[in-house]
Amino acid sequence: MSNNVTAVYVYSGPPSALVSAVRQAAGKMSLITKQENINDSSFSMEASEKMHFISTKWPGKFIIDLAFADGTSTLTVTANLNLVLAPAEQVLRNQAKLNEFMDMIKALAPNIKANNSGIDDLEKLADLRDKGIISPAEFEAKKKQIMGF
Repeated sequence: MSNNVTAVYVYSGPPSALVSAVRQAAGKMSLITKQENINDSSFSMEASEKMHFISTKWPGKFIIDLAFADGTSTLTVTANLNLVLAPAEQVLRNQAKLNEFMDMIKALAPNIKANNSGIDDLEKLADLRDKGIISPAEFEAKKKQIMGF
């Protein structure tokens, strides 16, 4: 039996809302975040539960990867133990924690229908850029704002 359990959420909406939901869910579950990286096309974070020295339960570790492309974001979360052999009950516990984490994220960032007005705005801005009315830097800044980055 594998120590890893994975869940995937395909999200339609502003990537910034999904990143915010991941951060909020980690906070609500009192996860300790160790690493976080973000750029225009991806977000990654490593988080873990606090170690309880009087407990026999190993803390779960979450590897969070988020890719943005074409108005859709794909969130992949893997929970693991970093042990060679994990007791079956621990794997089931990690699955339950992962499900709780994903349910929080889905509640905080529900899928929304695509909004054509953002596309229309981008087309108008591109036309203004092409005519030299706004600079490429202004276009890029506004594009990020419209796309939710």
